[in-house]
Amino acid sequence: MMLSLFSRAAIRLLGVLLCLLLFAGHSPAGPVPGQELKAEAKTSPSATASSPAPAFVLRNFYLSGNETLLTARLSVAISNLGYLQDILRDGARLSIECDSALYRKRTFWRNALIAERHFTSSLRYNPLQKNFILFSENGSPIANADLLALLQSTWGNLEMPLGNLSELENGETYVAVVSLTLKHEEMPPWLGENVLFWSDTIIPRQEYKLEFGY
Repeated sequence: MMLSLFSRAAIRLLGVLLCLLLFAGHSPAGPVPGQELKAEAKTSPSATASSPAPAFVLRNFYLSGNETLLTARLSVAISNLGYLQDILRDGARLSIECDSALYRKRTFWRNALIAERHFTSSLRYNPLQKNFILFSENGSPIANADLLALLQSTWGNLEMPLGNLSELENGETYVAVVSLTLKHEEMPPWLGENVLFWSDTIIPRQEYKLEFGY
């Protein structure tokens, strides 16, 4: 009698152990309690994620005119050039876009557009010559091994035609607007071919305004 009860208890215990083993073997794999899940974004191999994002730094902005043409003159620098140097050396091709517009200011209506211009230049790195090259729509390519010196000689002295002085009227108020954007011209090589969504913007559109009376 006692042996039979003992045998039944042993069988029940063995059944419980088998159920536990089967449940553990079929349970879906998941994170261990307390384990931190991490996701990594692909960045340039040389650029560090902790470095601050580059930004436009406006040094000067004024208007000049001759007998016929009104021109916006800007001196623009870019902060954190180390980041730009790294991604350029890793194969990135950058595009600096500049838009200028001249408006006649109106009180009760939207400002009237008088003239607008668009200017684009391309910034690349030549690994054979080991220098940076700026391609401009209005001139020959300019190369320099020093990125800071290259940008100072080009974007440090920008000239953007705004319109003819003959289009301005005495006694009116006008607004000159210049905007700058820095983008990738194409998908950078370190992202690979299987990336569906990515942002081409490095420095978002930055707008500068100057109001004046004529």
